Amino acid sequence: MEDSYEYMARFFEGSLQELSARNPHIKTRFKRLDETSFSAFIYDSGERVAECSVYYGEGTFGSPGIAYSHSGDVRRNSFNESLSVVDNGYTLQLKPLGMQIFDDRCGDTLSQQGAAEYYWGLFIRPLQE
Repeated sequence: MEDSYEYMARFFEGSLQELSARNPHIKTRFKRLDETSFSAFIYDSGERVAECSVYYGEGTFGSPGIAYSHSGDVRRNSFNESLSVVDNGYTLQLKPLGMQIFDDRCGDTLSQQGAAEYYWGLFIRPLQE
C-alpha cells in the first residue's frame, strides 16, 4: 500500500507539472501534507477548477486503503473513492470500492499505474466537461 501511494503521489506531481507546462493559462499546485497524504489543485486563468486529496492509513473507516476526496482539504473521515489491496493469487493489485459508478473500471483490479490513472481521471474530470 505504501509503495502504491508513493507511486500515485509521484504520478500526480509529474502530471501536474506536465499539464501546466503544456497549457500556459493553467497553474497547478501539489502539496505533500505529511507522509501519508497530499493535495493537488488546478487553476485555469486564476480560478480553481479542480482539487483533490489522497491519503492512506487511519481514517478510511477502519478499512485499510488509499482514499480519494474531491476536496483539497484532507479530512480523514470523508472520501469519494477508496482503493484496497487484493491478492489474486499471483500478484497484489488495487481494487476500487466502487463509489464512482459512472466509471467502467470501478469493478476491475488495477496496477499501480492503473490506480494512479483512475484517480487522475477523477481529478481532471471538471476540465473535461
